[in-house]
Amino acid sequence: LPISATITGDLTNSGLLTIGSTLTAAGSLIVNGTTTGNITYSRQLKPGSDAASDWHLAAPPVATNSDANTGKVNTVYEWSEPSGSWTTTAITSTLPGHGYNIRQEDASDGVISFTGPIVNNDLSVAASSPYADAIAPDDSYFDRTYVAGRSLENPGGRGWNLLGNPYPSAINASAFIDANYSATPLLSQFDPNYVALYLFDGTDRRYYYVASSTGWPSGGELSATHIQAGQGFFVLAMNDNSEFTFTRAMQEHSTGTAMLKSSDAETQTLKSGETDDRWPGLQLKATHPAGEVLTTVVYYSEMTTGVDPGYDIGLFKSGQDVELYTILPANDNGINYTRQALPLSVADTIVVPVGIDTENGGEIVFSANTVPAGNNKFWLEDRAAGTFTDLTSATYTVT
Repeated sequence: LPISATITGDLTNSGLLTIGSTLTAAGSLIVNGTTTGNITYSRQLKPGSDAASDWHLAAPPVATNSDANTGKVNTVYEWSEPSGSWTTTAITSTLPGHGYNIRQEDASDGVISFTGPIVNNDLSVAASSPYADAIAPDDSYFDRTYVAGRSLENPGGRGWNLLGNPYPSAINASAFIDANYSATPLLSQFDPNYVALYLFDGTDRRYYYVASSTGWPSGGELSATHIQAGQGFFVLAMNDNSEFTFTRAMQEHSTGTAMLKSSDAETQTLKSGETDDRWPGLQLKATHPAGEVLTTVVYYSEMTTGVDPGYDIGLFKSGQDVELYTILPANDNGINYTRQALPLSVADTIVVPVGIDTENGGEIVFSANTVPAGNNKFWLEDRAAGTFTDLTSATYTVT
C-alpha cells in the first residue's frame, strides 16, 4: 500500500527512489530541506482510452520530467486560455504547477511515471484572463474592462487556467485558496465569484469544486479537502496580471485522497435521518434523460444577499446536456452560481431565481435534498404554470 514519509532535513538520492500509488490511494513524500537527485512518482490512472477511463487532468509532481512513458501515453494536451483551445505537447515538456490532459494508449496499464528532481521551493504560475480590471465581490460582470485584443466576441478561455499540484504529496486546498484570494481586489488572484478549485470528471463530463465548506459534501462539491499529487485543476483568474502561488507549507500527507478521474468521484450523499453539520438549505436536482444536474442554496447568519467569496461559487459549464444554476436574488451580476449562500435571518423573504439551460429540451423532474430552516419549507415556483411545489416532500415534472 502507498505510504507517506517526511524528511525533516535534506535528502540526497543517488539511486532509485520511487513513490507509488493505486486507484484509491497515493504515496506521499515531503522534504522539509533540499533534495538532490531524482525521484520517480508513479501515478496510477484508470487504464483505457474510452470515455469512461480517459481524459485525466494531471500534473507533473517533479520539476522536470524525463520519462516519455512510451507505449502508455498517446497525447498530452495543454490548455491555452488566450485562445480557449487545447494544443499538444510532450509529457517530457510538462511544467510543474501546470495541469495537462493526458490521453492513454489502449494497451496502457494506467501507471504513468514522472521522473525528475523535486520542486525544492515555492512556485508561482502566471495566469491569463480577458479582463484587465480587478473587481470587488459585488461588482457587475456587465461593466468589466477587457485586455487589448480580447472582447466579448473574443474572450478566449474566459480566464480559466489549468494548474496542478507540483509536489509529490497532497496540498491543502484551503491553504492554496488562502494564499491566492484577498478581499482587496488588486491583491487577489481569484475572481471573487469563483474562489474554488475545479476538478474535472471525464466520465460524467462535469466539474466538481473544492471550496469553503458549508457542510454539504455531496453533488457538485467534493468531500476532499486536499489536492492529490499528480492532480490538475482549473481556477478562474481575477485578471490578466494574475499569478497563483504554491508553497511548500501547503504540503500535507493525505494518502487516502483519490485523484479525481483515476477512480470514481469521491462524493458523499447523506442518508435520510443521518446527522450532519450541513447549513440549512437545499440541493436542487434536475433529472433528465441524459442524467442529472445539481445546484445548491444554503443559509447562514454571516452570509449576505450579495457575493460571499468562497461560499457563492460560480458554475463552470462543462458541455452537459443540461446545466442548472441560480443567480443573485437582489441583482443579476452576470454570474451563474452552482452554489449560493444567503443570510438565514431573511431566508423566508428571499426568492432565488433558478436557471436551466438545455439544447434538446424534454421532460425534467425537479427534486431536492433539504435541511430545514426552522419551520420553513422550500417551494419551487413555476411562474409560467402558476404552480408551487413543496420540495421537502414532493417532486415537480415539467417539459
